[in-house]
Amino acid sequence: MLRSLLALSIGIILCYHLQFPVKPLLYAGIVSIALLILFQFLPTYARFKYDWLRGFGFYSLFLIIGCFLVLLKNENNNPTSLNKLTVPPQNVLLTLEEPVTVKEKSYKTVARAEAVFIDDKWQPVSGKVLVYFKKQDSLPSLQYGSQIFVTAVLQNIGNSGNPGTFNYRQYCLFQGIVKQTFLSKKDYIILNEKKTSFLNEWIFTARDKMLSVLRNNIKGNNELSLAEALLIGYRDDLDRDLVKAYSNTGVVHIIAISGMHLGMIYGLLIILFKPLRKYHFTKIVKPVTILLVLWGFSFIAGAAPSILRSAVMFSFIAVGESLGKRSNIYNNLAASAFTILLFNPFSLWDVGFQLSYAAVLSIVLFSKHINNLFYFKNKLLKAFWSLNAVTLSAQILTLPFVLYHFH
Repeated sequence: MLRSLLALSIGIILCYHLQFPVKPLLYAGIVSIALLILFQFLPTYARFKYDWLRGFGFYSLFLIIGCFLVLLKNENNNPTSLNKLTVPPQNVLLTLEEPVTVKEKSYKTVARAEAVFIDDKWQPVSGKVLVYFKKQDSLPSLQYGSQIFVTAVLQNIGNSGNPGTFNYRQYCLFQGIVKQTFLSKKDYIILNEKKTSFLNEWIFTARDKMLSVLRNNIKGNNELSLAEALLIGYRDDLDRDLVKAYSNTGVVHIIAISGMHLGMIYGLLIILFKPLRKYHFTKIVKPVTILLVLWGFSFIAGAAPSILRSAVMFSFIAVGESLGKRSNIYNNLAASAFTILLFNPFSLWDVGFQLSYAAVLSIVLFSKHINNLFYFKNKLLKAFWSLNAVTLSAQILTLPFVLYHFH
């Protein structure tokens, strides 16, 4: 999986920077597949002798898949993209992709563009739009899936102007977001129609139910917002001053959902199924239950790279154990990264994705060696040093990324 991941990543990087045309890629893909098929018809001795040809065809195919993923996912390559319009549209049909959240000076959501009204007719378009609503006394009566008719101009997403700062425009493009708009009450009309998907509807409904349970049982705004962030990754209610205080003291990571949460859930499920291991039905029920719970929690918690990585890893472990196979940590890491990149190749540029994998790989590679540098007979000192060994080891591979991104 590590070699497959490397081939896929090279294809993603090359195609993003060089923008290969489709036809040569298609021909190269056909040649790679033909090479793999023909290899199977070689005599046994020839297959051993020329095994490198099979490897070449196999990894060439993954490299080409990486290129196609970039071509498919890059909104700038889509002929119907909002970016392709020569005149900024003023009449746009949008569908909300998420519930509206409260910001300091506005309400915010992300919407998917469905169509624009140009030359006295509706034309289908693609691309997402950042939508900001003017702050009023109450939230607009909008939900996930609501459709709105917008009569305001869609604007390009801008950066701060400082070339050394975070490239917000590129970040949005990698999420499929190509435009933004600021709306007052007169700039939009809410339509009666709704356009939803079953999975997203279930995710937002489940999250809202969990939030209502927390809000009914936890008193105090700071305590409630902290619990929402810690338990299900919902950070919209966090006080800005509180987040700043966590950032200034260097512990903002404790209010982020991570693999630790999934590890605790996975461990609890293993304990619950332990008394039932003598029953044959647990061989099927156990992995299915673990997968449903882990992935359900991952989606409700926002499906960040850190938690998706852990979900894929634990999924491999759960399925492997049910089949009587033992897994390898490096293979699991590579397989989880490979899976994430298949769904969104631009995760490769995501700082969270990079730091997440660098930290885990660094811990796996170096923590044992650092821990063995000192030996303590005292159990407390031994435990203290073990924790510090993990912390120190995580810095080794993350440091280059931190220096590069944050100077």
